[in-house]
Amino acid sequence: MNKLLLVLFLICSSSCFAQKASIDNDTASYNGKRYIVGDTINLAYGSDQGKKFAFVQMGGALLGLRRLESAHSKGQVKVDKVFKQQGKCYLRGKMIDRPMQPGYKVFIDLEGAVDNKEMKE
Repeated sequence: MNKLLLVLFLICSSSCFAQKASIDNDTASYNGKRYIVGDTINLAYGSDQGKKFAFVQMGGALLGLRRLESAHSKGQVKVDKVFKQQGKCYLRGKMIDRPMQPGYKVFIDLEGAVDNKEMKE
């Protein structure tokens, strides 16, 4: 009986800590923090080889998306849209302290970027 209670407790406690990003109107929430349109996101360093970003991308409608280069580390992104696509929550915005090509935006996979410390909380 005690073993059964212990197993149930472990299952319940592990599911309580599992979080998933969610969106409500123009607010994304993840890991106890809320991100809204107009917020400024501070990027950290990329988590891929050569400090390239794995969960932050840049691009436009004509050329598609590609991973953000390490030269944009410690940059700032002003959020202009919060959206969900294929079950993932994204923040979209423009770099405000670094030059980018006209028409390009930055796309942040919220869960991946937070979990891999590609953006500062």
